[in-house]
Amino acid sequence: LATGAVGGTVAVLVSMPFDVIKTYMQTHGTGMDAVGLKASAAAFWQTGKQLVARQGPGALFVGLAPRLAHQVPGEAGIHCCIRLLDQLLNSLYNEGGNMLLRSASHMQHM
Repeated sequence: LATGAVGGTVAVLVSMPFDVIKTYMQTHGTGMDAVGLKASAAAFWQTGKQLVARQGPGALFVGLAPRLAHQVPGEAGIHCCIRLLDQLLNSLYNEGGNMLLRSASHMQHM
């Protein structure tokens, strides 16, 4: 669980500034006249620089707490499920990669 939570936290912290800038551009109509990848990227970075200049670096992390509260538990749960599934699947195969066959009566007692 902990590694999933850490991974979820890192993902939120890395992606948050990009998401805030994108949302700002969408809600304020900035950079909408940019055509092409180069012009769109320039408008994106310009919007980010303006946000930081006006409101400081914290402007890029507006809404961080709710996003962490939404993302981190889910990421931890997904990571836990993947680990459990991995352990289950590995338990079905021997070291040679052959599937271990179990009788139906054995499976009922698991």
